[in-house]
Amino acid sequence: MALCTAASLSARGRYERDAELAELRAWQREGAHSATGECVGITAGVAHALVNGAPSIDIDDGLDACVRAIPIALFHFADSAAREQALATSAALTS
Repeated sequence: MALCTAASLSARGRYERDAELAELRAWQREGAHSATGECVGITAGVAHALVNGAPSIDIDDGLDACVRAIPIALFHFADSAAREQALATSAALTS
């Protein structure tokens, strides 16, 4: 998931919610950005959010949003406003 987020940031030069969502869906469906070429370790909460476009109030995503936070924090290190907005938006994808 972190690699999907990093790829999205790198390709666009900024955080875009729909671009991150597209990368995560490609990981889920095709194993994009995975060393094995398969989607490994996806939680039920994240799978639900990616399929339905919104998180479930009944299924926790665990700490998956935290995994995606690392590339965002590094990418927007010098811009705290952009960092905070991107982190909140990214977390809302699955949490």
